Amino acid sequence: MSTPLPERAPASRPTRAQSIAICAVLLAIAAAQLAQHWRNGRPVVLPDVPAGRLACVSYTPRQGPQITPEGVSAAQIEADLAVLAAETKCVRTYSSVRGMAALPPIARRLGLRVLLGIWIGSDPRANEEDLATAIAIARRDRDVIDAIVVGNEVLLRREQPVEVLREYLGRVRRETDLPVTYADVWEFWRRGAALADAVDFITIHILPYWEDDPVAVEAALQHLRDVHAQMQREFPGKPLLIGETGWPTQGRQREGARPGVVNAARFVREFVAYASAHELPYNIIEAYDQPWKRAAEGTVGGYWGLFDAAGRPKYPLQGSVIEDRRWRAGWYAAIAGALLFAGAGAVSRSLRGRGSALFAIAGLAGGAVAYAQWRYHLPANRSAAEWAWSLAALLCGWWLYLRVIVNIARRCSGSAAATACLPGAQVLGEVWNGRRPLRAALAGARLDSVLRLGLLFGIAYVSLGLALDGRFRDFPVATVLLPVTALCLQYWAMPIRIDSPGIEEAMLAAITLAAAGLIMVLEGPRNGAAWLWCVTSAALALTVLHAWMRAPRQH
Repeated sequence: MSTPLPERAPASRPTRAQSIAICAVLLAIAAAQLAQHWRNGRPVVLPDVPAGRLACVSYTPRQGPQITPEGVSAAQIEADLAVLAAETKCVRTYSSVRGMAALPPIARRLGLRVLLGIWIGSDPRANEEDLATAIAIARRDRDVIDAIVVGNEVLLRREQPVEVLREYLGRVRRETDLPVTYADVWEFWRRGAALADAVDFITIHILPYWEDDPVAVEAALQHLRDVHAQMQREFPGKPLLIGETGWPTQGRQREGARPGVVNAARFVREFVAYASAHELPYNIIEAYDQPWKRAAEGTVGGYWGLFDAAGRPKYPLQGSVIEDRRWRAGWYAAIAGALLFAGAGAVSRSLRGRGSALFAIAGLAGGAVAYAQWRYHLPANRSAAEWAWSLAALLCGWWLYLRVIVNIARRCSGSAAATACLPGAQVLGEVWNGRRPLRAALAGARLDSVLRLGLLFGIAYVSLGLALDGRFRDFPVATVLLPVTALCLQYWAMPIRIDSPGIEEAMLAAITLAAAGLIMVLEGPRNGAAWLWCVTSAALALTVLHAWMRAPRQH
């Protein structure tokens, strides 16, 4: 037997104080977003790179239409290197196959030196192909090649033992008579110290952002200096090359380590100034963004480049740096949202007075957050499927936000009754079991309750992922901020509470609260993005739990 729908509650207009409180919350969100957009547009003065050029930069071809299954074209390599020739004196490669054999002659014409890379993985046949090709290249173009890097982070990936790497290094040295090295994260070089006598110099990767204990950009240079000094002590008399160091411009914050254009420019410039003053050989990762890396490393993996995937520079090596050159679009979006909502309120017969003003303020907040959503989702999504999920989440969130804000504004205008609804899970269950037609269920329960269940499920799912395996996961605060704010305002700031969540939503809320607590412990007090996510998700979870505990029980 189906549960009868709750009856309408009588219309009740919020007091003036309640209306002011709701407007204040929405204004605070708008002000915080607009202030962030403004800060992102302020020029930041940083140390210049000496002479405006870097010593060496990691190069992997940009992902574009000229890259075929057979490999990268010589034309694409030449176009890429022509841009890099103005920024660096050298390029480091990671593989010698799939068209990369064309690189050394092109580098010679453009006045670039080469650190030739050989990719070593778990497949012996693929390794042999890369080794043989690189050896042939080295014999042909030895005048432009400074050294050969035999393997990159192989020990980290656990794809070959030290003994095999020693054999590969010895073979390349014998057959090319060029300096050879192996590159890995500094901690894995310590574990593979037996390789030291097989290389001419040691190539270490120091990436403060990626450390197991992440280092904030303010302390990143000192961390790098400390690691470099430690490695010098552990490998006395062996030359060191810092083979990879850099900072990401997009992605999730890790404790105090925050990606960003200004932070990336700051780290690179401070490090290069130090390296130049102390004559440290180095290589910056990397030349171009590699969005394909997001599949394995999350959003942050695709955005370590000096240039984006289209070849546009992300920050200069000299002069001031701006985080977001399009920051004014956030202000324009907020103004457009306020005007659009104000216009809709003006033509609506059900909105007037306090309700009309509240609706315009909601538009201001919505527009400011919409720009933040655009900035988050553009780099975060890497496939059509992910875009579909993201767009679905955004549409559902905006539907909830608009429905709830309209309901609040109408009640502030004294022209709407409070409409109760079934729990979303109960609606879906009754439709699934055939006890209630879909149209009747949605008409009685409103789509809002179903979307509220979906929102809570999504937040619980993301929170669990962040708590249990969060290294490569983002904090999608902008996606959920509007609907969560609206639902919490509807419940806590309205004169009559009309929500009726079921046990399913209460369980999701409890999971969300537990995950939020764990995230805060894991991420530490310096991760503002994590804390903002936890506060936002916990606010909805507490609201749902309180509503569930207050709801009358049927016996």
